[in-house]
Amino acid sequence: MGYSFGVGLLKNVIRQPRPGLDKLLVGGEFLFENGVKNPVIQNPTQEEFFAKTFRHTTSTLLWAKAGYYPFRKIVKGFNIQAGPVIGYSSRSTEERASRVVDIFGNSVRQSTLSFNNGFVFGYRISTGMEFDLSHRLQVGVRLDFSNNNEAEINTLAGVSLGIKL
Repeated sequence: MGYSFGVGLLKNVIRQPRPGLDKLLVGGEFLFENGVKNPVIQNPTQEEFFAKTFRHTTSTLLWAKAGYYPFRKIVKGFNIQAGPVIGYSSRSTEERASRVVDIFGNSVRQSTLSFNNGFVFGYRISTGMEFDLSHRLQVGVRLDFSNNNEAEINTLAGVSLGIKL
């Protein structure tokens, strides 16, 4: 679980809309993502101790993308976006853990962490639905799927806000 924030700039490259090809946006998006999975550290049950481990990822990414709006008249704001992603990621994971009992009889999780920081590349696919609030303002929802060279597969569900320039 975590959060993501992105700022993008896209341009419609279709001058004359025609059936099946109303909008084709090309551009990019700058993304910041942060996610963490925390284990129970105070008095974990046996199941919690083995089932929940620590993982933290923070990424800063640049997504070059194309966005296609296939249903001009039927579902105006539905879109599909795809393209390559490159960026930098800081990752820490729990390499091993042990249970330690303090002098009061409480068990505490003690972890050894490993770190893997570096450049990442991969791809991202997104689908969404946008609604016009005015001539220049849009809101919407989107679902993203991404994969990179570190074998990290991520999904994101979120809201979007757009301003037409």
